[in-house]
Amino acid sequence: MRYKLVVIMAGVGFWSPAALGRFLNIDFREDKTLSAAASALLPAGARTFNLYAIFDGGVEDDIRNTVLATGNDFTFFEINKFFGVHTDAEFFNTEAPFGGDRAPNSGFFEFDPTLEFDTFVTIGVKDSAIEDTTVLDPSFGMVDGNGDGHIDRITGGWANGNPPNLQGAPVFNAETGEWETVLAQLTIVGLDANADLGQRGAFGSPLSQGWHGEIFSGQLDLFRRGDSSLGEDPAVGFTMLMTTPPAPGTGALFGVAAAGMSRRRRIAVG
Repeated sequence: MRYKLVVIMAGVGFWSPAALGRFLNIDFREDKTLSAAASALLPAGARTFNLYAIFDGGVEDDIRNTVLATGNDFTFFEINKFFGVHTDAEFFNTEAPFGGDRAPNSGFFEFDPTLEFDTFVTIGVKDSAIEDTTVLDPSFGMVDGNGDGHIDRITGGWANGNPPNLQGAPVFNAETGEWETVLAQLTIVGLDANADLGQRGAFGSPLSQGWHGEIFSGQLDLFRRGDSSLGEDPAVGFTMLMTTPPAPGTGALFGVAAAGMSRRRRIAVG
């Protein structure tokens, strides 16, 4: 990932619970229902998922509860098509000037109801009517990763372009009882019927740190703010795998592939 705030990146291995700091895990939720107006315009069966970083408290509890950067590098984050599932699935994304890769402006929802359910990435902001300092990697994009004519892969990453503003600080969700920072909204059309989103931490160590489900595959790297008083780097990185249940007979091969993706990283901030 090449961010304005990133000057050095080094490979590191899987992280353990003892090394979590204030960051706990990621969470995908299907917690947003399509409006009637958007449903009339989107293909039948469209589903919207939100991706969150989960922390153990707010920034008032610990400055380390802040997302600095996230994304993927050297690998992928995509709709799972490994085992012949979801072959027609793709991200729904409205192009500029009203849509794009960043959070849409709520002021345009009345002109295009589907914008409220657009696919975008961010750090802490769901509405660009609020100042959004998210900085996209120069190589960022939503692309056809499988060569099947569908936009199904997210490449590159994004960062909080002005960390002192604490845009990446989590907010408390009274419904879940967790502190969370939104990282992306992902609306997918063409998923197989009854596709299972899955759950976090369901696959066992070390893949318990991440997501295990049917819809998403690949890897996501997240960097939280470091605490210099504890001797930490300015940013501390974690690797989260999105693993999928292997088809019969492919378990061993999948295990080797997952092990090959394992790493942890550190970055220095300029």
